[in-house]
Amino acid sequence: MYFAVLDAMRSGVVDPALRARLARLIADARPRADDMLRHLMRVLDAVARHARETGGRPLIPPPPAPLADVIVELSAISPPVAGRLAGDTVAEILRWPVEWLQTRGLTVGKATQIDCRIPGRQ
Repeated sequence: MYFAVLDAMRSGVVDPALRARLARLIADARPRADDMLRHLMRVLDAVARHARETGGRPLIPPPPAPLADVIVELSAISPPVAGRLAGDTVAEILRWPVEWLQTRGLTVGKATQIDCRIPGRQ
């Protein structure tokens, strides 16, 4: 579901079947999962609104060339990350988004350098 929402953002197209499937998941989810899934629904709705307003342009335009460096700044940190801010922890959290970038040709694959910036830390 996560990759499908990212693809909707990249393409500017929201598949009605995807939205219906997400609505079913929300109806069946427990309260915490429900909140996360509702966030994905808000993203899909924003993609659809943007597509209507711009004639179908993607919400996230592709970079002019594959990225060799990615800088990630974490603006808020909450458990379970807060107690164990080792670089490996942040890298694991970012594994899916980075994999998505790589599979869509937006980064240069395994050679991409990822710099994680955490507020209040060097």
